[in-house]
Amino acid sequence: MTAFQKYLCIDPSFFTKKKRIEKLPDVLTNLSTTETTIVLPSFLKSFIDSENNLDEKISNNDEITDIENFKILKKIDSELKEEGEFFQIAKKARNLFKKFRVTTADKIISRLDTDGFYSKHIDEISKFGNSIQSTVIEFMTISSNLQGTIVAYGKKFISIVRKIRIPVLEGYSKVKHRLIDSKKVPPMLRIISFVIDVTAWNAFVGTFGIEMGMGEVGGDLLVNGLLLVGDGNVAN
Repeated sequence: MTAFQKYLCIDPSFFTKKKRIEKLPDVLTNLSTTETTIVLPSFLKSFIDSENNLDEKISNNDEITDIENFKILKKIDSELKEEGEFFQIAKKARNLFKKFRVTTADKIISRLDTDGFYSKHIDEISKFGNSIQSTVIEFMTISSNLQGTIVAYGKKFISIVRKIRIPVLEGYSKVKHRLIDSKKVPPMLRIISFVIDVTAWNAFVGTFGIEMGMGEVGGDLLVNGLLLVGDGNVAN
């Protein structure tokens, strides 16, 4: 297994529209291996069914949780308006994640011996609520400490990270472009990592065939970490 394939962290934006969750199986199939762990935001732990409830309909407790999650996700996507639509999204998610090795971010982070991601500007995204704040911290921690990859739909996650003043570099990903050409992933897919040293930079760029449109990265650029984004377009 190559670098940045062990953990795939799934952006909450995949769960705000039915057409997005319907694209996620192909995304995961094409980016993962048999050894990959799919990592969900901790607040979406109800998407992972217990073994004794695989064939059951959504329980009353799950329905209550789904209503709460619906309210959380509305803060990052105002077009998510109907609870009924989100119940369908949640059902599709539960069915999908039976087919993969799945856990939540808090369980991965609990095993770390190192400090997690910290930003003195984290309050800049308080309007999105504690759950989204926590998701950003969790995913940035897994990405930087364990070479995890953040699998995002669109630019919402990127725009949130920009608000806490983390520099962002976007580049052309040959891997993403190839998958788009073969119609295996949506054009809005973004492949992301938070890198804190040159070794991680080189590994991420190599894994996803990313062309940054710039010379060699210097260590000073990575002093506070850098969000690298693999897209289908050359970086601006």
